[in-house]
Amino acid sequence: MNTYKSLINDIKHNGLISKPRGQEVKELLFKGLKVTDHETIINSKFRNTLNNSTPEGKYLRAEFVWYMSGYMSPDYIIRFGKMWDKLRNPYNAEDDTSYDFKILANKVNSNYGYHVFWKPVTEIQLFKYGLTRSQDNSPFTYVVKTLRRDISSRQAIIQYTLPNIYVDDVKDFTCTQNQHFLVREGLLYNLVHIRSSDAVKGLTFDIPWWDIVGQFVARALDVNYNTMLVNIGSAHYYEKDFELIDNLLKDNIKWNKLILRDNNCLVKNAYEIYDSIYEYFMDMYPESEREIEVLLTRALDKLDNLNNSNTDFVNIISIYLSIAMAFVYLVTQYNVENTLCEICNNKLFDSMFEII
Repeated sequence: MNTYKSLINDIKHNGLISKPRGQEVKELLFKGLKVTDHETIINSKFRNTLNNSTPEGKYLRAEFVWYMSGYMSPDYIIRFGKMWDKLRNPYNAEDDTSYDFKILANKVNSNYGYHVFWKPVTEIQLFKYGLTRSQDNSPFTYVVKTLRRDISSRQAIIQYTLPNIYVDDVKDFTCTQNQHFLVREGLLYNLVHIRSSDAVKGLTFDIPWWDIVGQFVARALDVNYNTMLVNIGSAHYYEKDFELIDNLLKDNIKWNKLILRDNNCLVKNAYEIYDSIYEYFMDMYPESEREIEVLLTRALDKLDNLNNSNTDFVNIISIYLSIAMAFVYLVTQYNVENTLCEICNNKLFDSMFEII
């Protein structure tokens, strides 16, 4: 079940008109969305993320890889969504005192994967020491540790924001606020709060991401997971999308299921992805052999250690994060053409998930 169509129908017939930043939107406040059975991939002739050749299908997969990489720089994702380039944080190359959060200057704030898998959970390392990455001390790791320690805990929350969003002139004011995970009677509940949601350009990409994180948490805890509940502060769509909304409401929208593959398949596919990325960059850029090896060897070492000893799902995710990080960095560093990026986006996405 996915109540998306009911939501946009409610906005169309009962929504109020407001004009934030001078742009007319139809809007409802305090709305809910329910998704069960991992029905997160929209399949309509008017909007289709099932097909990896549609603009939105390409973007969904590129966004997933960028999220997994944890890079706050939008240099990779602007290949697939140019709006990200306009959302960079304040930056003045001639005056490095003009922005208090220098470590985030010229970056964006809404790489959701960074907030889940890479951000230091207490943020002390980030702002006191300038350490932007900490897989071992990430919000995801915190959630898993918290629920492994006390399966009935109410404290398993991932925060999606950083304090710099409250600074003047920041354009990327993060929409998703948090994900809250509760386990009751052996079932994981995935509770999402988002302050503002574009029902067309945002929600159809956010729904799969939130559910992916839910599947990751459930696999790490070895519990069943089927239900995601989303609380939306402002559910809206823009005037330019009125016709698209009408078409979606007339269409028989289908939602395909996005299912995380089993652990053995994930490990096998990780080796194949590692080999293809390693071989390509070594063939094309042999002069950078050392840099390529340093970046990718981390993933290979984790794979070998996994096969030898520990098959904890948290370690499997760590491998994919390392592969995505290396890939996005190398593609950006060497300005690799988009065609190859799309191929690798599809491979990485398909190696982790099955769409049914």
